[in-house]
Formats: sequence, C-alpha cells, structure tokens
Amino acid sequence: MAKTTSWWHVLILLIAGVAISLQIGKVPGAVPVLKEELSISLFAAGWVISIFNLIAATSGIALGGIADKFGQHRTVVFGLVLTALAAILGAFATGPASLLVTRALEGFGFVVATVSIPMLMTAVAASRDRDLVLGLWSVYMPMGTGMMMLIGAPLLDITGWRGLWWLTAIIILGVCVAVYRVAGRAVTSLPPHTRPRMRDITQVATRRGPLMLALLFCCYAGMFMAVLGFLPYILVEVDGLSKPLAATFGAVAVLANVVGNLLGAFALHHNADRRVMMLIGNLSMAVGATLAMMDFHPYIRVYGGALLALGGGWIPSTLFTLAPVHAPRIQQLSSVTGLMQQGAAIGMLLMPPAVAAIVGWFGTWSAAVPFAWAVALVGVYATIQLTRSDSLGSQVPA
Repeated sequence: MAKTTSWWHVLILLIAGVAISLQIGKVPGAVPVLKEELSISLFAAGWVISIFNLIAATSGIALGGIADKFGQHRTVVFGLVLTALAAILGAFATGPASLLVTRALEGFGFVVATVSIPMLMTAVAASRDRDLVLGLWSVYMPMGTGMMMLIGAPLLDITGWRGLWWLTAIIILGVCVAVYRVAGRAVTSLPPHTRPRMRDITQVATRRGPLMLALLFCCYAGMFMAVLGFLPYILVEVDGLSKPLAATFGAVAVLANVVGNLLGAFALHHNADRRVMMLIGNLSMAVGATLAMMDFHPYIRVYGGALLALGGGWIPSTLFTLAPVHAPRIQQLSSVTGLMQQGAAIGMLLMPPAVAAIVGWFGTWSAAVPFAWAVALVGVYATIQLTRSDSLGSQVPA
C-alpha cells in the first residue's frame, strides 16, 4: 500500500515552527519601547533584532549534524524548552547586555528546533506530497513573526515588553507539550548514526549545492529582516505614525510573506520551474526594498514591504524542496537544513546592523537602496550556480 501523508502531524510540527518564530516578531514593534526604557541606540537595536541568530550563524550545520545523530524529535523538544526559558530570563533584563545574552540563547533554541523539523516532516509525508509539505514548512517564520508583530502592538500597551516576553514563553511551552505528547508518538526520524561522523558535516559543507542554498537563504533572510525589521521604526520616526499603527502595518507586510510561501508551495506542487521562481523572488525583494526605503508616502513604504515579502516568499518555498535534492544522503537532511539556517542567520545577523550603519552614515534610509540591489544580485548569482549544480526544474526524488 502506498504511504499516505499524516497531515495531523504535519500541522503539529508546523505549529511548533510558528510558535518558536514568535520570538522574532516580538522585537520590531518593541524597538521604540526598548530604546526608551533601556536607553539603547539605533545600532544596538539592530543587534537586538539580529543577535537572535548568532548561534545559528556560527554553528547551524553542526547543530543539524547533532540532530541527525541523536534524533530530531529529541532536539525539537530541547530547542523549544530552551527558547522558552531564555525568553523568561529576557523578561528580567535590565540593560542592553543582558537582553542581548538572552536573545542569543533564544536563537540557540530556535535553530536546534527548526533544523530538525523538516526531516520529521519528510518522515510523515508521502513522496508525492513532499514538495508541498516542505513548501508549507516555509511559512513558519513569516507566520509566527507576522502574527506576533500584529498582536504585539496592542499587547505592548497592556503588558509592556516584559509581559510580551512572558507570553511568548508560555505559548512555546504549551506547544512543546503537544509536540512531545502527540507528534512524538507517531513521528519518527530516520535511524540516527551509530556515532558522530565529522566527515558527514564536511561533505555537506563542501558541496556546491548546499552552499548555494545557504547563500540564497542568507540573501533572502537578511534583506527580509533588514527591511521589515526596521519598517515599523521608519513609519514612526520618519513618517510620524503612531506606534500601534506602524506595528500593524509592519505585521501586514510580514504576513504577505505567508501568502508568497503558500503560493510558492502550491506552484511547486504543480511542477513550477524553481529557477524562474527564485529569480522573480530576488527581483521582487529588490524592488520592494526600494519602495520601502525611498522617501515615499507611508502607504508606498508598506506596499514595498509587502511586495518584498510576497515575492520573496517564493524563495524559501523553493529552497526547502531543494534540500533533499542536494543532501548527499537523506540521513544528512538536517545537516543541509542546518547549513541553510546558518546562511539565513548570517544574513539576519549582519544585514540589519549594516543597513543601520549605512543609514547612520548618510542620514537617510534611501542610502541603503543600492545595498538591497547588491544583495539581490548575489541571490541571482547563487541561483545560476545552483542551476549548474543540479536541475532546479526536476522533481525531488522519492
């Protein structure tokens, strides 16, 4: 009998990814409040946004290898618990230093959990549904980020930023129970290695395919966070909008990424050309960044952010479906995913501070537009190199 997809377990795993991504979305709308209460600079605020990714930027592939070794269900639970505990500690931060440390711990838990989930999803998916399932997984970050940006705006006025940190921790712990008690009974990963093998990680890290996947994710995630992470701040400080309205507009722009992810997933399920999707995605991000950062009407900025998110959403949908193609063996899928997460984290770690530095030097947000186009061109280059590594239009083998 042909294997059928366990959509219930796919949903549980997707919810886990969405829940842990709330930790990303809680910061952009809180930046103005953090600046006032903790007296942090714009540059430091950029690091509060991006230091979440410090651990992933330095050890994503290694953590993926650990997940391959010890079992993805264990590492998912560990990552969720660690992230929640770090958020609770962050709620007691008294200055920029302590806040940055707890954000780094949140990032560690985030990457430990998220490098493991794609393997679990492939374990419960039929071969014919694998592209769709992995494409659906790409919505976890924008959905969690956008939801928290949307509900975070009114919550900030009620609970303050510390209450928001507590709320995300409680939600993640609740989801962790569901993952442990429900998904853990039926979702099983492929057999782990009998002992750690450094050559498995080296094999992944030296292949063109996984490296180009990581570079594409770096360009996508870095520009996504650099533009949309600062969008609420731009709308408040430059355009004079209220903080709740600016946070809402920022959340709407981020949630457009969910639509892009879903459109990408269903397009791939119907044999869309991956190369074309990624090229259009990079172009959309460059145009969207231009509209968001030039001195236009606030609504044009929001439209630009939404365009960046919508068109860019095709990129992660495509990249996750390519991970099994470029894994040397299916048992190394978490290592490939870890390398991709490492690339994404490097982009999210460095690009927001880079954009902030450019803006601080030139005194205008439009000065960062050439940087956005340069990042898009690097994404185009990586797409071309990936084409040489493997056929982007081919289907993932069963």
